[in-house]
Amino acid sequence: MDLRRFDLNLLLVFDVMMAERNVTRAGERLALSQPAVSHALNKLRSLLGDDLFERSEGIMKPTPRALEIAGPVREALMQLQVTLDDTAFDPFDAQNTFNIAFHNYASTVLATPLARRLRDRAPQVRLHISSNDGHDLFKRLGDGAYDILIGPTGEVPPGFESVTLLMDSHCGLARHDHPLFEKGITRESLSELPVIAIGSLKEQETGIFPVLIEAGIDINTMMTVPHLFAAINVLRDTDMVTYVLQRVQKSHTETYANLDGLRAFALPMEQEPVPCRMVWHKHMTNQSAHRWMRDQIAECFREVM
Repeated sequence: MDLRRFDLNLLLVFDVMMAERNVTRAGERLALSQPAVSHALNKLRSLLGDDLFERSEGIMKPTPRALEIAGPVREALMQLQVTLDDTAFDPFDAQNTFNIAFHNYASTVLATPLARRLRDRAPQVRLHISSNDGHDLFKRLGDGAYDILIGPTGEVPPGFESVTLLMDSHCGLARHDHPLFEKGITRESLSELPVIAIGSLKEQETGIFPVLIEAGIDINTMMTVPHLFAAINVLRDTDMVTYVLQRVQKSHTETYANLDGLRAFALPMEQEPVPCRMVWHKHMTNQSAHRWMRDQIAECFREVM
């Protein structure tokens, strides 16, 4: 292939399509119309001699050839971005947009102080915050859909860098006059209680539930909600209990003052500390705008913790 005639913008379109699997959403990310995205894809198909994407079940599924080249294309584009980056990053005049995947835990603690910091130091920088629901997180971080991932992520796979922002542990939460407090908090008493689970099924599979089960505490999940806000009134009006990271409970109490009528309790077992990490693709480590945003996030955590 003659690279002198190759339009690198076609690779940008391909890269975003691999992330979104949808022409309309790809156009929104690229600030292009849907016909313009389709035209770019048709040009790339002609150049590479492959359909690249085929419509199936409502999405654009990549062909084997597209899957084969997706990783190298993403790596090359990220390396090119870092190479051409202007190291004299001026946050006050910057107009960057950052896509950050927050665990519910992290957004409770971090969103407000980070918004204040950006207002004062980088008023034109925009944040798109997504919920970290445990589904394909590292894949989406690797393909550029997210710039940064924040939360209790577990092991970080190769190809990514991370820093531990803090260590935490879990506690229980129930209404202040729950019979549990008179009966005594034991493995047996907790096993008898209905539970309102917080977060996605993936989070429940990798969070505190396996630890509780291993300690001999049965989990009788009666309801699942996306975040603690949705659980508060249920906890106040029922005998359900839930399990949260201690700093979430503390932050809700101090920041939102909306845990009136609820009481935290220690769990009757030993537990390993839970790391809350900030994770990014290794190729973005030295990119100046990305590095600046990581510094702001880390400083916010130091301030509020």
